[in-house]
Amino acid sequence: MVIGEWPQYKWRLWRFPHVPSSQWRLLGERVLSGDREAQDLVKEFCTELATSWGISRPEDFYCVMSHQLAQSPWPKLGIPLDTYLRISYPSIKWKVWKFKFNDHYSWWHALGEDVLAEQQEAIETARQYLEELEATYMLHKCEDWYDAMKNRFPDTEVLRLRWLQVEKVLPRVFPNRPFKPWRLGELDHSWWAILGQTALASSDHPNNQLLRLFVEELESVLGIKNASDWYRIRRSQIPQTYLNRIEIMTGRKATDGLFLLLQAVHPSHEWK
Repeated sequence: MVIGEWPQYKWRLWRFPHVPSSQWRLLGERVLSGDREAQDLVKEFCTELATSWGISRPEDFYCVMSHQLAQSPWPKLGIPLDTYLRISYPSIKWKVWKFKFNDHYSWWHALGEDVLAEQQEAIETARQYLEELEATYMLHKCEDWYDAMKNRFPDTEVLRLRWLQVEKVLPRVFPNRPFKPWRLGELDHSWWAILGQTALASSDHPNNQLLRLFVEELESVLGIKNASDWYRIRRSQIPQTYLNRIEIMTGRKATDGLFLLLQAVHPSHEWK
């Protein structure tokens, strides 16, 4: 191909009808490595794309749809467009969740998984998004979040939060707030099992606080004011949802499992 015959020339790859994918990847790698010549070329490419999309200022890139991006040569570079924009326009405080081409299950789910894997950039992105929601909907305490998930957020926002796995991500982003993850969304069998195993195995484990919140919530439902009030509670009075979760957490029948939880949450009480 002619590109190989004159490798020093600043070829505009996007103006050729057919270019090997390896050439695009090489250009993308040069951009990420800090190659100024490659960065200038891609900036020119990005400017031409922006013109074709009717974009007149950097912030207008928020409106680019995923199908527009997919139909352009941009993906061949191997650089996410939002990543490139953050590199090229560092003075703009980009909100990557606002890019329409990111608004799909894969992006939100990947962000949630990265948060749970303790990736700091993902945690910061999620923090900014969640704090923006708090400011918009005036969410000042945990109870406000529970209510918003059911009654205040529009369906599209709830869907994004489900994709993000908000029930796991919100407590991870704000570890000092006493969130009850089960009130934010459905948690799978393994989550409850791990909660029980870790909290019961060590009184110093961080999950002990979650276990305490769970038991205190059940006590509130049953009208229990102190540990001794449990003696008057019959199994039939406990909602089935709580019984199911107790069995998963302890691996025992509900009544036996409940006793284990009470011993862990009220260690100073002399149980009979």
